[in-house]
Amino acid sequence: MRLLKQEYSIIFRKKTTYMLLAITIISAILLPILSFQTFEYTFVNNKGEKVKENGISAIIKANELQKPIAGKVDSELINKSLNVYYKSLNSEDGKINWNEEFTIYKPINENLLYYLIENFKERNIGKEETITSISNNFYDLRKDMQKKGFAETLNKNEQVYGEMLESKVDEPYIFEPHNGWDMYIMFLSYFFKISMVVSIIFISPLFTESKENNSMDIIYATKNGKMKYKIIRLFTSVSFSCLLSILGVIIYLIAGRFVLNYDGLKTSVQLIQLFSPQPINIGRLLFEVISFGLIGVLSVSNITAYCSYKLQKGRNVGLIMIGSFIIYIILNGLVNIPGDLGKTLFDLIPFRASDIYFILLEGVNASKILITLGNEKILLFMLLLYVVVANFKIIKCNQ
Repeated sequence: MRLLKQEYSIIFRKKTTYMLLAITIISAILLPILSFQTFEYTFVNNKGEKVKENGISAIIKANELQKPIAGKVDSELINKSLNVYYKSLNSEDGKINWNEEFTIYKPINENLLYYLIENFKERNIGKEETITSISNNFYDLRKDMQKKGFAETLNKNEQVYGEMLESKVDEPYIFEPHNGWDMYIMFLSYFFKISMVVSIIFISPLFTESKENNSMDIIYATKNGKMKYKIIRLFTSVSFSCLLSILGVIIYLIAGRFVLNYDGLKTSVQLIQLFSPQPINIGRLLFEVISFGLIGVLSVSNITAYCSYKLQKGRNVGLIMIGSFIIYIILNGLVNIPGDLGKTLFDLIPFRASDIYFILLEGVNASKILITLGNEKILLFMLLLYVVVANFKIIKCNQ
C-alpha cells in the first residue's frame, strides 16, 4: 500500500500529469460542444417562412417539435409521413413548400424513406395507392434493397453474416426525437483517439525514466524490488491513464445530459443509417463506443508500457507509438486496404477500438476471418489479449 501511495505521489508531482489532465478535460468539454454546433435544422416561423437554425437551441427545439410522432415506425406513421411529404411537394418544380408539419416528419422522410422515394420516382409514388402499398410493405422493400446491396458488394461469407445480423433487427423500428445524438457519439470516438495519444505520452517514460537516471539498478538490488517495482509502477500508471479517460467520458456525458433527449437512446440505429444491419438502438451504440474506447485506451497503455520496458529512451517509445497511430489514421482515412488478409490485420490494430462507431454502423466487414464472429467481438478479444500479453511479458521478463 505504501508503494502504491508513493507511485501515485510521484505521478502528481509531474507537470506532464497536469498538462495531460487539462487536455483531457478541455477535450471532453469542447468536443460535445463542437458536435452540437454541427447540427442544423430547418424550421418554419410564425410567418410561414423557412428558417435555418443550428447548435444547441436547434437540437432542443427539434426534439420538442418531433415529440408527437415518437413511438413505433409502423405503416400508419409511414403513410402519414409520405402523405405529408407529397402534400408539401410542388408538382411544378419539384421543390418543397415548407410548413410545420413537414418539419415534424422530416426525420422519417429523410432517414428512412428517401431511398424508397428515389427508387419509385418513375412510378408516380405520389398516388394514394402507391403510398399505401409502400407504407404496408416498407420493411419488405428495405430488406429487398438490402439483399440486393449485399449481393453487389459482399462475398458469400459476408452475405451470410450480414443476413444473420438482419434477421435479429427488431421491427417495427422505434423512433424517439434523437437530434444531436449521431454526431455526439461520433465526436466521442474522436475523444478516445485523443485519449489514446494522451495515454501514450503519459506511459512512454514509465520504465525508461528509471533507466535514464540509473535508479533502476538501485531498485533491482533490493529484496523483491524488481518484481514489486514492475507490478506497482505498471498498475499505477496504466490505471491512472484509464482514470483520465473515465474522467473525460463522465464530463462528456454530463455535457450531453443538458442538451440531448435521453429518450432518443431508444431509437433504432436504422434511423441514423437505414441500411445498417445491426440489431441495436442508439443507446447500445453509445455503450459500445464507450466500452471499446476505454478498453482500447487500456490496450494502448499496456502496449506502450511494454515498449517503455524494452527500449532505453521514452522519446523513442513516444515516437514509435504516435507514429503508429498516425499511420493508422492515414490508412483508415485515405488508403483502401488491399486483400482480405490486409483488411483482417488492419482490423486487429488496437487503435481500431476508437472507430467502433463506424464499424457498427457499417455492420459488415470485408475481412473473412472477422465475419465468422462479427468484427466487434474479435476486436474485443484481441484488445484484451494485448493487455494480457503485454503485462505477462513485462512481469516475466528477466531484464
